[in-house]
Amino acid sequence: MQQENIGSLIRIFRNSLHMTQEELAHHLGITVSTVNRWENGHALPSKMARLGLASLADDRGVAFGEDQSLVGLPDGLAGRRFITALR
Repeated sequence: MQQENIGSLIRIFRNSLHMTQEELAHHLGITVSTVNRWENGHALPSKMARLGLASLADDRGVAFGEDQSLVGLPDGLAGRRFITALR
């Protein structure tokens, strides 16, 4: 998946949680500029960041796939689907 598409997925995910870039960065323990670089397609999340994003998806019960549509998953698979989308 291209960096721009991953950035779009992250932006959609963040917006679905009604979080600012600053709030997401704080939650993941990273800088705001890192989140900004992801969303603008200038960088990719590290493995640890992807795991943090997946954990957040599981905690909030949301996920998204290749088609960028949000899906609530009561079975706890949200994070695993999120990691798959980021590959």
